This record gives sequence, C-alpha cells and structure tokens, in this order.
Amino acid sequence: MDVRPVMRNNFHVKPGMSPGEIVNAVRSLQGVCLTSVGMRDAGQSDFKNRHRIYDLKTLAPYYENMGLFSAECHGGARWHVGIMNRRESPFGEISILRELMPNLLLKDSIIR
Repeated sequence: MDVRPVMRNNFHVKPGMSPGEIVNAVRSLQGVCLTSVGMRDAGQSDFKNRHRIYDLKTLAPYYENMGLFSAECHGGARWHVGIMNRRESPFGEISILRELMPNLLLKDSIIR
C-alpha cells in the first residue's frame, strides 16, 4: 500500500535555482509548506539520543517521500556536536543528505 501524501501543489527545489526563483515559486503555491526540524534536533539532543550521519542516511529516503517542502539539517548545537565531539564535517553531512534528498530544500541555521 502506498502511504505517500498526495501533493497538489508539488514544488521541488532544483539545482541552480536562485533565492528569488524559490521565493516566487513558494508564493505561487496554495496552502502551506511544511519544514521538518527533526534531523537538526536529533543531533543536538542528549548523548544517548544523538543521531550520526549513518542514522540520518537511513532516514533520508523517508524525508524525501514525506511531501515536505524542506528539512532543516544543521544549526546551533548540531554543528558544535559534529565538529567538537564526533569529529565529523557538517559540510560533508549536507553533501550526503543533498544526494539522498534531491527534491527537498535543505536548510542550515548558522548564526554569527
């Protein structure tokens, strides 16, 4: 049984789209666009619950098929945990997730 949602206003971010093109496409949609912050939050929870890239790679196909507009992948403590504790490159993780979720806008919250 196929349990994927039916999307009437299907919008996919395509490589090379400018920010203006993305904004214009979103404004033309009816309804709301959903963003998941689960990947970001999974990496900044307490030690026993932290998800590494292996775990996120397993979840990525589900995110791709959920009918989301975007997924927030990194930000705040997730950057710090990845770099300082796990010695993993957040840029490497984003590249892996981009390959596995080509139709989602991937968001990264970096505050200076």
